Amino acid sequence: MKKIITKYIAFIIIFLLLVGLTGTYISEYRRAINTWDEFYRTPENSIDVLFLGNSHSYVTFNPQILNSILNIKSFNLGSGSQNIIQTYFNLREILKYQKPKTIFLELNTLYTEENVTPLAFKYENFDGMKLSLNKLEAMLYQFNSNEYIYALFPAIRNHQNWKKVNIMEENLKRKMSKDNSVPTYGYKKINTVISKKEINKFKTAKNEEINLNYNFSMNNISYLEKIIDICKKNNIELVFIKAPVFKGRPYKNNYFAAKKISDKYNIKHIDYNFLHDKLNLQNSHFYDSGHVNYFGATLITLNLSSWIKDNLNLETDFNNEAYNKILEEYQNRYALNVEDLEMEKINEKVYKFTVKTFSNNLKHAWYIYKNDKRIKTFSYSKENYLIYKFEDKGTYRVKYYIRDSKKNQNSGYYPTIDIN
Repeated sequence: MKKIITKYIAFIIIFLLLVGLTGTYISEYRRAINTWDEFYRTPENSIDVLFLGNSHSYVTFNPQILNSILNIKSFNLGSGSQNIIQTYFNLREILKYQKPKTIFLELNTLYTEENVTPLAFKYENFDGMKLSLNKLEAMLYQFNSNEYIYALFPAIRNHQNWKKVNIMEENLKRKMSKDNSVPTYGYKKINTVISKKEINKFKTAKNEEINLNYNFSMNNISYLEKIIDICKKNNIELVFIKAPVFKGRPYKNNYFAAKKISDKYNIKHIDYNFLHDKLNLQNSHFYDSGHVNYFGATLITLNLSSWIKDNLNLETDFNNEAYNKILEEYQNRYALNVEDLEMEKINEKVYKFTVKTFSNNLKHAWYIYKNDKRIKTFSYSKENYLIYKFEDKGTYRVKYYIRDSKKNQNSGYYPTIDIN
């Protein structure tokens, strides 16, 4: 009888180990897991500056820029829709491997209530953490009891993928190539520009009503105070930081509520919502109403590099050459960024195509395609528009090119046109 029980126990242990080890191989790709993997591969106690938070953090603050300019090692351990409870347990996990001198806490994580964080994002952050007592404790505070087995065993949660060989192959290739991959330090680059439709939502936005009595939930404040306490005990300077949102989107009540806490605990506090004008943030610096794109992130991180040099007690070696090089690259790319494409139908066969950019010093060229074959070329000129008559029936596409004086270029297509 004892042998049978022993065999059953051994079988269960082996089964659970196999299920646990194969979980990440049958799950669809998610960035937070890769971010944790890159973090764990980072040499111990080598990170000077760390960013915590959700997507507002990892699309805004680019460690690659800070590392180049300040000659430090920074990392952004943000994950999608991360709430303050997750941030707290992430910090405990971080301190097992790193001793950062400064932690920037992106405050949107404080605004996010635990019960509104989508379950998929909870799993994503949780899956990336190594199995430990800290991870098990994090599970107890983040998931309902009926979710424990799915949190611990992604293979069970994603059982529908067991027969999807392509997912396993892609994950295996990703795992095998990690040592040769280019580090992102947790930053996610986004090139998309906010749509006209979303911009229009805020054209008639009313002024935000200020409620100085507004505050965060007691539970969120409690976990924030735990983070403050951990940083204090580990001699880490904690800095509150807030990525900007699109003008017209409410933010001030959250700011004043956070400022009460930063004042109480004497914590440095940067809110980039108050620096829109100073940094000349435009529509083109956002990819939606809540997040900046590459252009916004570059401007903000350049500004932050100077702020760190002037306000933190860090050993930095500010590299003006690197700063100017990154700024020049940003300016060149921004000039080539397309603000808007206009396609005006003048009559049944004549159309006007216009490319609006953020620079007047560009040249424009045009290719006309019929049924995927190029039939007409308009060489580079200063005109940012083309009027063209489609003579014959068919399916057409118009491709634009824009180029600066250094021959950096950008291109794209207008929507397909059917001439009957």
